[in-house]
Amino acid sequence: MLRSAAVNSYPRVGDRGGQQKLRAAIAHHDTGAISDEELRAVADEITAEVIAEQERAGIDLVTDGQVRWDDSLAPIARGLAGFEIAGLLRWFDTNTYYRQPVATGPIEWRRPILVRDFEFARSRATRTLKAVVTGPYTLAKLSIDRHYGKLGDFAMAIARALRSEVQALASAGATFIQIDEPAITRNKKDFPILAEALAVLVDGLPKTTCTCLGTYLGELAGLFADVVDLPVDVLGIECLRRDGTWSELRKHSFSKGLQLGLLDARNTRLEDPSDVVERLVEMRTVLRGRDVWIAPSAGLEFLPRETAFRKLECAAEIARRAQERFA
Repeated sequence: MLRSAAVNSYPRVGDRGGQQKLRAAIAHHDTGAISDEELRAVADEITAEVIAEQERAGIDLVTDGQVRWDDSLAPIARGLAGFEIAGLLRWFDTNTYYRQPVATGPIEWRRPILVRDFEFARSRATRTLKAVVTGPYTLAKLSIDRHYGKLGDFAMAIARALRSEVQALASAGATFIQIDEPAITRNKKDFPILAEALAVLVDGLPKTTCTCLGTYLGELAGLFADVVDLPVDVLGIECLRRDGTWSELRKHSFSKGLQLGLLDARNTRLEDPSDVVERLVEMRTVLRGRDVWIAPSAGLEFLPRETAFRKLECAAEIARRAQERFA
């Protein structure tokens, strides 16, 4: 079955009237002009808005757009004991930045971090809502470690802490949980660390919870043979190059679902749906019989909001057309 999916983020600010509301609210909150509760109310409003936009675009598997996330690491790190937040660093080779977490003591889970926001988003979504959690390897790799001394030990401590978080999300009704590990596409030698941490993270989740490994901002070519054995149900992979991960799909036997990043999330140019559908038809023997989601190659915060919407419309159209061709 072919369906469409958002990856994680969606632009929370746009050029149309009213689409600057969250930016203004954050500025007012920073000066003390509005309260925490008032800022949360605005974030709730924008979350409902971007969920509705994803659904209007025809997306089957939506996210909350990560409207409340100032970056991909700090929201998780702030919720765990043992982290402090330091200065800004560039997020891979993009024009966005993240606040670098610093481990100053044992990493421990104290209370749910994302559950309240997930429950609100689920109350507004009419389609399946994906919960997204930054994975232990990426969080460890991009943080400063002043406590553990070894990357593997650091990642395992985070995995043990985040296991409580994903279990809390599952208990709150999350039936699809994506673990984002973009750092592995740039550091493939660390794969054993990721594999061990991921196994700890998903251990004990209900069998009714579908788990997805989210990789992006780079391809998994050269690593796909190992990735197919990871303890997740779906592999989220960037597939922009025919000579990259896309070509490796033909070489390996596996039973997992696939979230295929076939639309460039870092380029405003819109793909021709017919071209992408033909690529999928060429891979019919590989894709048939498994769950497949058509998606952008990464989160859409790099694009103008109107362009992000049209990318999702394109993903939905591709999924519909390909499903008809596969029938």
